[in-house]
Amino acid sequence: QTALASVSFTVMGLITQIPQMTTDLQRATLFGDVNCQATMGFVTSCWGTFSGLMSLVSFANSCWRSLPTSDARFGPISFDWSYGPGFLCMLVATILKAWDAFAHFNVPTPAVRRSKL
Repeated sequence: QTALASVSFTVMGLITQIPQMTTDLQRATLFGDVNCQATMGFVTSCWGTFSGLMSLVSFANSCWRSLPTSDARFGPISFDWSYGPGFLCMLVATILKAWDAFAHFNVPTPAVRRSKL
């Protein structure tokens, strides 16, 4: 039950990845680089960053910190837990989503798309 929040935020992060990739591809062309795509790319990247961060925080608070540090049943054994490669990959993906939002916000659309006809 404690992992439910982590899973739901992870699913939202994955769902926002699809429109995020499509806006990235759309903005890569001169014809498709329009203001609505820039806005949609920024919004979906921000939402994906938020979902990824909340998933990481939820996992760290609900699951990782609850792990035992020792077990008296097996003698004086202590456990040293650390974040694994999955957590680190999710962290890198979240940082890249934040970078994508920064890029969408700072890269202007072509001047021809911003001028009134």
